[in-house]
Amino acid sequence: MKEHPILEFPSKLFFFCEVEPGSGGETLIVLSHVVYNRMKDKYPDFVDRLEEHGLLYIRVLGKDDNPSSPIGRGWKSNFLTSDKAIAEQRAAKLGMKLEWLKDGGVKTIMGPIPGVKYDEKRQRKIWFNSMVAAYIGWEDERNDLCTTREPTHEPIFRANQPASQPTGIISS
Repeated sequence: MKEHPILEFPSKLFFFCEVEPGSGGETLIVLSHVVYNRMKDKYPDFVDRLEEHGLLYIRVLGKDDNPSSPIGRGWKSNFLTSDKAIAEQRAAKLGMKLEWLKDGGVKTIMGPIPGVKYDEKRQRKIWFNSMVAAYIGWEDERNDLCTTREPTHEPIFRANQPASQPTGIISS
């Protein structure tokens, strides 16, 4: 699976909390090579498909921000413009396609993006994707597997086949 050349990621991650929340607020950190190994042991066919095809992430953005949505920002805020042509240029630089909707929103298609990477420094494969967040965290009135004819936030394999997870991987 060929990686998109524009997508780069930081080598270090820092956390800061100026005001501690009264409850919640935890950020889970997991060892991605352990996740990869466990997924590969338990669901080898699924992981093989993921490694071969990568993932497409599809979501729908409104034209304006929606603070009640987990996605939050509309396309104007996402691309820092109200000009559709500029939004398309900026999306293309990120390896993203846009499909404009009649209501002024946009369907975004990102990828294919590798779901597994190889850590050269440590010589091992790592789980490297947002599959769980996309599957259970991007749900709102525009991105809801229960009410839309087409899944709009479900990560799919490049061959446009849903990345239907084996039973028990993701549960909300």
